[in-house]
Amino acid sequence: MPDPRPEHAVAMSRFARDCIQSMRTVVRKLELRLGPGTGDLGLRVGLHSGQVTAGVLRGDRSRFQLFGDAMNTASRMESTGQPGRIHISKATADLLEKAGKGNWFDARVDRVVVKGKGQMETYWLKAISSSSSGSTNSSENSGSAAQGEIVEEQVEMKKIRFTRWAVEIMQKVLLDMEYRRSSVGDRAPPTMNAEEPTPKGAVTVLDEVKEIIRLPHFQAQNSSIPVTGKDAALNEKVTQQLHDYTHAISCMYNQNAFHNFEHALHVMSSTVKLLSRIKAPEINAKGDSHAIMHDSTFGITSDPLTQFACIYSALIHDGE
Repeated sequence: MPDPRPEHAVAMSRFARDCIQSMRTVVRKLELRLGPGTGDLGLRVGLHSGQVTAGVLRGDRSRFQLFGDAMNTASRMESTGQPGRIHISKATADLLEKAGKGNWFDARVDRVVVKGKGQMETYWLKAISSSSSGSTNSSENSGSAAQGEIVEEQVEMKKIRFTRWAVEIMQKVLLDMEYRRSSVGDRAPPTMNAEEPTPKGAVTVLDEVKEIIRLPHFQAQNSSIPVTGKDAALNEKVTQQLHDYTHAISCMYNQNAFHNFEHALHVMSSTVKLLSRIKAPEINAKGDSHAIMHDSTFGITSDPLTQFACIYSALIHDGE
């Protein structure tokens, strides 16, 4: 608009695909910052072709706007669609067919009832490119699958997405640990007090449990290091083990209302936000304020290992 475009259906179909892909990218980024529940956000797209009236509305909020029955029908295509899919009318499908893009869409099995239109024959625009039209994905075949299998597949995909989110969050902290170690070298383990001798004859992990865990002492050298993780990388085995272990934890949770893996990830997300709000003090010559801040925040601001312990504890805080 405002100049007519003969192949507008092809152009808008490509634009709709780009919108869906961009939405998934944005949701993926928001998921890491706001929590795994953000991954449930979706985008519906509706396309229809027809005559419209266009113009600029006058007033305080002047804007270029479209009017007409075609706009109402396009809105109905969106509202009767499904998240993550592009719903098109027969008029748009006919134009795509005329442009030689008949392999871009499939007929919708069920007919939708549109206000003022009655039942309409509509189509789904494929999310794959025309070059791979010979293959089909699970979303295109889901209409013929049993409803129970669809729900089970959705739950499993959600668990996989949640697991990936938890792994990436913990990977960031592990990269901070790796970067600090590569910059200043491994720290010597904290010395044990005389009244806390090393347990002898320990058979199980429970025999090594201590009532008090002594956190590392503050070190200004470590706090002055800019933690970026750009020059550090995790071993592939570490990443795979972290993923497998997190997946195992997700399978141990029951699907109770307030005792499930999703709830644990919300607690984990809240922990990450809390840690991000704890402001690390600026460096000074004496370093006294560093030590005070370190003590008052239990070392969270200056030790990534402690941060990892907090995040990991949130993940398994109510596991069985």
